[in-house]
Amino acid sequence: ISQNTISKFIMHQASKIVLDHIEEKLGLNEALMPRFMQNIGNTVSNSIPLLLKELEATDKVKQGEVLLLAGFGVGLSWGGTVINWEKLL
Repeated sequence: ISQNTISKFIMHQASKIVLDHIEEKLGLNEALMPRFMQNIGNTVSNSIPLLLKELEATDKVKQGEVLLLAGFGVGLSWGGTVINWEKLL
């Protein structure tokens, strides 16, 4: 999978500074790397599903889009996956 095949980059909403740095390094914008922390703050591991639910509720994610999900935390822990979007239950 290349960066061009990803519809959206859904990152853990850790901090504005971290997200700004990732966005700059990958050459993305807010349409490709949406944010939701201004509404909820850092909710640790819950930030990815909360962001997905908000994107779905506001029609900013569509059925079949390819999403890269990435989480990271203290102690250099991290994880990621790529999914084809299906509507949340």
